Amino acid sequence: MEKITSPLCFSVKFGSIIDHQCTVKRSKKRPLWIVWTNPDTLAAHHHKKHQLLFKHGDDLRQDMLTLQLLKVMDRIWKDEGLNLHLTTYGCLATGDEVGLIEVVRNSQTIMSIQGQRVRSAMQIDSSQLH
Repeated sequence: MEKITSPLCFSVKFGSIIDHQCTVKRSKKRPLWIVWTNPDTLAAHHHKKHQLLFKHGDDLRQDMLTLQLLKVMDRIWKDEGLNLHLTTYGCLATGDEVGLIEVVRNSQTIMSIQGQRVRSAMQIDSSQLH
């Protein structure tokens, strides 16, 4: 799986797998997070690596349809002067409940955001207690 074309975007090439950054995520379906180097000569100036999630057990056809609708709505809103700065990502169902999802750069999972909210709610300013 090295030096291949991205199945989500044919203009993107993957380099070598960075095995120490590949992980099995803790979510319910245990998706595999795969990381490749970016072989592009200008990679140092933009994205040094490419990341995908391999999922098994989810119907990614629903995700694909939802993302396509979001892209259409984003285009309509932009044509009307409303830029909501949506970041859609690539998603490809490759079989029955099997597929790939593009990892969105500089993003957080809902689980990590909720965890931050719980931690911040538990932190108490002791100066307010006296």
